[in-house]
Amino acid sequence: MQRVGLPLEQDQLRYYFGDGTVDEVLGELSKFQNDDGGFGHAMVPDIRMPNSSPLCSSVAFRVLRELEVSDDSEIVHSAIGYFANSYQPKIDGWDPTGPDVDDYDRAPWWDYSPIELRLTPLKVVNPGAEICRYLKLFGADSDSDIAVDTIVEDLLHLFFNFPEEIELHALMCFICMGEMLSVDVAERILPKLARVAHLAMSEN
Repeated sequence: MQRVGLPLEQDQLRYYFGDGTVDEVLGELSKFQNDDGGFGHAMVPDIRMPNSSPLCSSVAFRVLRELEVSDDSEIVHSAIGYFANSYQPKIDGWDPTGPDVDDYDRAPWWDYSPIELRLTPLKVVNPGAEICRYLKLFGADSDSDIAVDTIVEDLLHLFFNFPEEIELHALMCFICMGEMLSVDVAERILPKLARVAHLAMSEN
């Protein structure tokens, strides 16, 4: 990792296992952030687009969460603002990448598919479920016009109607969302979540 990893990854490694600091990691992470508060610039390696996207921004928040950055930090505050501004009521969620992704190098599975009336179930979950987690976790759901609780209920309905062979990235987003749910809801979803996770691991 120290030889071929990205500078951000190297700083994360030094922070967790050496003498690195949170500020060093945040300094590298901020290089992926745009003026609109969102993250791009290949934060997700198979999306080379410099523009912000909800998907890349959700991945950036994994780093912020692991570092336990406070919700009054500017990097968090501006990124939460990006989530609020990029939510699209007409599709009841977040378009993972937007059409500009086709203008840049990308993996073929990120070729853009126009969204007309609604997101597909997988695009609702990834990254919507994870974004809801961060809006709740950083206390921003009460400061925006996004009805996060309503979105969460829709996601739970979707979760219980998914077959148990859930796509791995969608499963990861459901797990992230589950970490911020109330205890009673978490207990309700845990049995299926455990079955789905076990099935996914046994297949891989």
